Amino acid sequence: MILKVRGQIDRTPTRDWESFVVTEDDHIDYLGRADVAAQVPIGLAATLRRSHFLFLGYTMRDWCLRLVLGRIWGDAPAAYRAWAVHPAPGSSERELWRRVDVDLVESALEPYIGALAAIAGLPALEVSA
Repeated sequence: MILKVRGQIDRTPTRDWESFVVTEDDHIDYLGRADVAAQVPIGLAATLRRSHFLFLGYTMRDWCLRLVLGRIWGDAPAAYRAWAVHPAPGSSERELWRRVDVDLVESALEPYIGALAAIAGLPALEVSA
């Protein structure tokens, strides 16, 4: 299962979903008041609590990711192992992932995803930033 936490690319010719802006203040206001875990359907939330996590393309420097993880996992680490792929983590990045008990894999994202797709028997995936 792949769960994309946020963001989207509108690949349609009309690009209807590219006509709005969410500011950092909007994001903080929403996440500060919302129970993020409650916004996920019950069945999916139960599956997530019994799942491993692989973070691709995320950095712990992103305060939003830290806030979402805090809302979902609370003070306890995830019940199952989790990994994050990062090409060149600095000491602060390493420490932030360590605090949430996520193993850091040092690799560029594109080759990692290519190898993962090959192991899964999938065609090569296009990675965009």
